[in-house]
Formats: sequence, structure tokens, C-alpha cells
Amino acid sequence: MAATSSPCEDNIYMAKLAKQAERYEEMVEFMEKVIGARRASWRIISSIEQKEERG
Repeated sequence: MAATSSPCEDNIYMAKLAKQAERYEEMVEFMEKVIGARRASWRIISSIEQKEERG
């Protein structure tokens, strides 16, 4: 992993390695971290958009 990679990229990389090693439970754990971060970001963006629409 490169020193400039983001935590999200690191988790995706680790998920790919886990898949290749057929460690599917670990793959799921890494991808849940990626999805959780994106879901949180989506909620923040949606909240800001709703506030702008209202006022």
C-alpha cells in the first residue's frame, strides 16, 4: 500500500487480498468499513441539500 492512499483505498485493497485468499468473512468486514464511510458521507450531503432547498 502506498503512503498516500486513503483509509477507504486501504480497505478496498485489503478486501481484494482477503478475496484472493478466500477469507470471505474478512472481505466482508473490510467492505462494510468502506460502505459505512460512504453512507455517512451520503447522509451529510443529503442533509445539506435539504437545508439549501428549504431556505
